[in-house]
Amino acid sequence: MMIIGITGSYGVGKDTAAEILQKMNFFHLSFSDFLREELKKSGQKISRDALIRLGNELRLNKGADILAQQALVGVKDGENYVFTSIRNPDEVRSLQ
Repeated sequence: MMIIGITGSYGVGKDTAAEILQKMNFFHLSFSDFLREELKKSGQKISRDALIRLGNELRLNKGADILAQQALVGVKDGENYVFTSIRNPDEVRSLQ
């Protein structure tokens, strides 16, 4: 199993890099996808500001690595994954 984490500023091509890895049989999981799901469940409009706000709230209330922990729940042994939207060192440590 291999896990690759991609970090970077807004609009630098993280998802484009993940798309290339998907062609090499990696599963792509974006931490932002988890945030989008939570916003949808609560009936909130999905915007960049809403994603940032919710991500910060979750990290403050449930720990800095909460999104990494949620992402790892679906990981299956023997599969390769690429994670995007990593925002802090605690998330990186969880993925290691």
